[in-house]
Amino acid sequence: MEKTSVKPQGNPRLSVLNHDDGSYAYLSQLVPGPQISYGLHPPADVQADAVKYSPNGIHFLAKGPRFRVPVTSPLVGEFNVSNCLAALTVAVSGLGISAEIAALGIAAESKSKVGKFTPPPARPPGKIICADDTPEGKAAELAKLLREEAKVI
Repeated sequence: MEKTSVKPQGNPRLSVLNHDDGSYAYLSQLVPGPQISYGLHPPADVQADAVKYSPNGIHFLAKGPRFRVPVTSPLVGEFNVSNCLAALTVAVSGLGISAEIAALGIAAESKSKVGKFTPPPARPPGKIICADDTPEGKAAELAKLLREEAKVI
């Protein structure tokens, strides 16, 4: 991959990079111009603190260079904390939206998204619902299904 060049005119550019990603060091050297990072751990510029997970969603304190704001989302899982941090970082540092308004937007937008990682409205009594979206998880899930449901013809 070749290094990108600085755009001489037009929209101002900002690189928003995931500091927790293994390619962070490489990408931070590859892209010119202003950068900001987000991540679950230091030394990211925007971080999540006091993260709480529950079947009803996530809650954490987002801390950035000039803000501290509570963020709540009905989405579940650590990867969604990272996704929320990414959205917050883009909104605040890239678009100039206040952190408070961005956090409200995250809460409102994620309520409208229903998918495989949103908790079901109610689970059947005595049943646990577990979803693993990793390629390994999908393969294991398929293998189990085949063992349980397959019939020899």
